[in-house]
Amino acid sequence: METCVDVPRFLRCCQACPTYGKTWSCPPYDFSSEDIWKSYKSLLLIGKKVIVPQDLREKTFQKAEVAMVCNKLLAPFKHALLMELLALEAEHPGSMALSAGKCEICVVCTRLQNLPCRNPHLCRYSIEALGGDVVQAVEKYFGEKLIWEKEGHLPQHLFLIGGLLKP
Repeated sequence: METCVDVPRFLRCCQACPTYGKTWSCPPYDFSSEDIWKSYKSLLLIGKKVIVPQDLREKTFQKAEVAMVCNKLLAPFKHALLMELLALEAEHPGSMALSAGKCEICVVCTRLQNLPCRNPHLCRYSIEALGGDVVQAVEKYFGEKLIWEKEGHLPQHLFLIGGLLKP
């Protein structure tokens, strides 16, 4: 946590994101992200490397399509990782699971209607939404490089990273 958390820097990144303030898992929050990090002793990271099928890597996508294709490809892995993290959270009292990316449990989040979350038992914050540097964490702790799309072509692999904050 000491080397891969920079709340002010990543809050600025979140503010540029289209989901900022639109989902319960995204900032702004009514609590301090720094206080969350300080209230735990360690963070167990779990990463999943997802190989992009050759046929998808050979296609050229429009800029808007890339995120949609990646999200569709990652959805089952992201859900499985969340379930794994929630099981670990249940096994370790006082811990907090951190999802891989924004919450996608509900089709439409209730935050814009100023209503409580429909699924608070499943909704979790992501490492980056709390100010964590997942690019640095993936490189430092998994020995992997995140690869981005290039000129409409998907990378060879995608990487999901979630975690468990432990007391």
